[in-house]
Amino acid sequence: MMVRKKLLAGVLLLLATPGAWAQRAVDAAEFSVSGVKLGMEWEAAQRAASGFMQLPVSAIKPFELNNPITGRRQPMGFRIAASHGSLLVRFSAEPDLNGAIRVSAVEYEIPWSQENAERLRQAALEKYGSPSNAPESVNLQWCAHPNGNLGLGCADMGHQGQAEQAVLEAVGNKLSLQDRGAHIRMQRYLDSRRSTSPRF
Repeated sequence: MMVRKKLLAGVLLLLATPGAWAQRAVDAAEFSVSGVKLGMEWEAAQRAASGFMQLPVSAIKPFELNNPITGRRQPMGFRIAASHGSLLVRFSAEPDLNGAIRVSAVEYEIPWSQENAERLRQAALEKYGSPSNAPESVNLQWCAHPNGNLGLGCADMGHQGQAEQAVLEAVGNKLSLQDRGAHIRMQRYLDSRRSTSPRF
């Protein structure tokens, strides 16, 4: 009887460890949050957000930032709120599109409570499937390139060739979809503009 108990305890411990989780590669760029997908243009993102949130486009509150490519100040994101949650959509200027902006991040948030956090977590699992590389005890993440270390989420800046990926993450009462490559592409563009040959 004692042996069987020890065996059962060992099996449960194995199942509880990160190594028992299989990595799942999935392209998060194919996902949408509140109807909005990465890479959308301004008008399309507004229509998708207002339709999903069941609010008129006039309920959208845009905000302006400086476009680092054109040098002009322009709308670079918007917020929209409903009784069931709020949505923040951010845009980034794309160097390959002469500074045209595209959706680079979507954040959905509901009021904080332990119950709401669990509801958001379960809804995310139901909609997007098993996470890429996260035990149930940590933040859930979905991506094409999971971290090589089980349980640590998605590959980040330290992983060459894998950092430029879309990542969906469920943390507490927030769900965020982000194009991590947007910042890298912009930095690469700015670095190329600063390129010079020293003369001394």
